[in-house]
Amino acid sequence: MNIVYSKSIQIATYYKEEAAIAELKSMGLNTDIFNDALAYGWNFRINSQEAFDVPLFGGTSQWAKSTSRLRFLLSSIGWQSDDDKNLSKIVSPNKEIAIIVSSGNAGTGKEGVPVTTKNPKGELLETIINSNLEGIQKKLFPNVQEIIKKDFDIKAIWYLLYFNDENKNEIRSELSLPIQIENNGKINKWAKRILLSPVNVDPTPLNNYKQEFNDDIQIDISRKAN
Repeated sequence: MNIVYSKSIQIATYYKEEAAIAELKSMGLNTDIFNDALAYGWNFRINSQEAFDVPLFGGTSQWAKSTSRLRFLLSSIGWQSDDDKNLSKIVSPNKEIAIIVSSGNAGTGKEGVPVTTKNPKGELLETIINSNLEGIQKKLFPNVQEIIKKDFDIKAIWYLLYFNDENKNEIRSELSLPIQIENNGKINKWAKRILLSPVNVDPTPLNNYKQEFNDDIQIDISRKAN
């Protein structure tokens, strides 16, 4: 676990390998769930595109199917889907944690490399940042001004960031807690970055491709102790 500083404030605490596994376990999660969801989204993208699809279809479908797969997998341990304010997320049973799936830039999954969301996230993102800061400012940011506005009951809203590295045929990813946005609407600073193991992917479409949700998936996860 390493800590990176910028000027006078702490930017990110990194978790990787065993530290990442332990941090996820404390949240009632594990890497297999995220890797499964991201692989599912990629497979849908690469195998469902057709000649006359609009340019944004691939990226949008990958994001949508990664999100739906993550929702499906986490539903078995009590997590719930939530689209309030048109913000698609997955909420933990105790409503302390929510996860949003989003594409990231090339720094995704790399320790010490700055990472941002790939696309701007809109005005609602400011509320998310404020909600996260309110929960951690006393521990990590004692000099941050008092946060007044808070529209979410959820204590921490995390982002599952992913990046398709076509040169390595892999998806890099991380589960990270945002604390600052740029003027262009992209998240650029994080309190925590949990680096996940890369997912190897095949860029070649399969013949007779078909995916369905089923109940044969075995998920070895224990709930977070209250």
